[in-house]
Amino acid sequence: MRLSHVPLLLPTIWICCSCVLLARLDQGLLLAGGCACALVIVAVLLLRRGRYGYASFLACLAIGSLLSCEVQQYSVVSTFRMGVVAPASQRARVEGEVDFVRVRGRRVTLVVNGHVDCAEYDCAHMRVMITFFRQDTLIAEPRVGEYVIADARVRLPLEKSLPTDIDEPSMLRRYRAQLMATAKHVHVVAGAGMIQRTLHEMRAWVRNRLRQVQPNDVYPVALAILIGDRSAIEPDDAKAYSLSGTAHMFSVSGSHVAIVVAVLMIFSGGRARLWSLLLWCVVLSAYIFLTGAEPPAVRAGIMGVTALIGRYMQRDVYALNLLCASVIVMVCISPLQIYDVGFQLSVLATASLIVLPPLYLELWMRITSKRIGRSWLRTVYQTLSFSAAATVGTALPSMVAFSSVAVAGVLINPVVIPLLSLAVLTSAAVLLPLPSIFIDPFVWVTSMLVRSSDALAHWAAGAGIEQVPTSYRVALTLIICTTLLWPITSATALRALMRLIIGVVATAALLVMRPPPSAAPPEGVHLREHGIAIYARHPPPGRLIIIGRDNAPRDAALLRWTAQMQPPPKVIGIGTWGRKMAGAIRAQVVGSGHDSIRHSGHGAGRDRRGYPR
Repeated sequence: MRLSHVPLLLPTIWICCSCVLLARLDQGLLLAGGCACALVIVAVLLLRRGRYGYASFLACLAIGSLLSCEVQQYSVVSTFRMGVVAPASQRARVEGEVDFVRVRGRRVTLVVNGHVDCAEYDCAHMRVMITFFRQDTLIAEPRVGEYVIADARVRLPLEKSLPTDIDEPSMLRRYRAQLMATAKHVHVVAGAGMIQRTLHEMRAWVRNRLRQVQPNDVYPVALAILIGDRSAIEPDDAKAYSLSGTAHMFSVSGSHVAIVVAVLMIFSGGRARLWSLLLWCVVLSAYIFLTGAEPPAVRAGIMGVTALIGRYMQRDVYALNLLCASVIVMVCISPLQIYDVGFQLSVLATASLIVLPPLYLELWMRITSKRIGRSWLRTVYQTLSFSAAATVGTALPSMVAFSSVAVAGVLINPVVIPLLSLAVLTSAAVLLPLPSIFIDPFVWVTSMLVRSSDALAHWAAGAGIEQVPTSYRVALTLIICTTLLWPITSATALRALMRLIIGVVATAALLVMRPPPSAAPPEGVHLREHGIAIYARHPPPGRLIIIGRDNAPRDAALLRWTAQMQPPPKVIGIGTWGRKMAGAIRAQVVGSGHDSIRHSGHGAGRDRRGYPR
């Protein structure tokens, strides 16, 4: 693909880079507007003189300057930590529109896009993940699109300290939030709009329909791959799909849009008429809004609609040019998309799927001196090429964002993606108003496809490397990408085969030399949400000091961690929360001798100065 075929590539890079860099200068709206006007005037003068390259560059700088003003409004509330105390949490009033809802029993998690007003900091506009517990499960939880107000305690996410901890920074990046918050109540002050209510009712109908006809182990995956609703997937299953590199099927993106377009073209005869074009665009837009209009879906929808219009007008369509156009449109509408990890991964994966498969096809033609015919070999080779391209495009960004890489993703993606893509069609067929005699075959096929994919994902998750040092994971990621890209530069078949063998052997050797996860619990100070936990292994059997003064809920991750310790350590609790956690740990360790009062932080557990021994 020549650079002349993608005239929007450089403007896209210029707009995004200028927006990010100028946002760091913290310039005001008046200054940004004046700079933008000056840049536009200079660009017009250069355009009149025929300097098109410089004119486009200055115009992109002007657009980036205006977009950076909106980025500056989303500042993150700063926080501080004084010595070894709990992370500083501030009382704040959080109000805004609900973007995401997840319900697990009485626990409700919301992502609110609005304003955070703290007593010690300025009011800031950002996304906050709020967690609260419903007192009555009969009361409906807030819905997407409703305006809510909560009196909550906000804090920055905690880094993963214990093996049983949830990676809060990665979780916030996944939902494009900046802060975490806990609240007792969340009050709905304004209902959602008519469109939001209609979409919520449609999603609820799809959810109830799938729950009625699909088995319990198939329903969560079928719901996720059909409309992108991942709320019903268990954490262990979600982790298995993430470690195996197949979790991208749970996010509506290009593959889902391609399936919808293919079905529409089949039913409309594949002719590019005006009425069929309008039907395709309306159905595709409705499906994207039904799935929640996440950035990957919106990006794929813009590319799909633009490609359909280009086909109707009988124009040449370049996929990389469409990708750049969709990025410019989305960034101009919402500049914060630049910082969205899902948007970044979607764009990079799509770019690699556009650029790398033709190079793999060119490699085949170069080393075999003939074209691939229409046979099963062409299908297999193209499938492997797309899998390798997707792995290369997402491996390094996933490593940077989530500190993980799917080692077996390049092997099972060619199998799991077709299975789940076919499951999307069979799951959609279940929604049709047909008698059960016609629905049951689709249910059976969906169950077989989902269970096969689930088994492969759990098997591939065993090769995960999340428990090893970060340096090892970075080295393995670089070797995997090198193994997949190095053969492309080969001029002969022998060189390509030798480079592939060298890369595979290096990857296998690095996997064999994988350092085992540490069997001993991590020693030192572990910062918790409501206090700190200090663990020392010596003298045996070890000592765990828990400090926390507030009357806060128990720490489930800390309880799971202490339950895995052998032998159980001596537990000392200081403060209200510390004594509460110490008592809970002693209660779960039966027969460990922890019922002595000297471990509770009183009496014999302290020296003459009042400090724990």
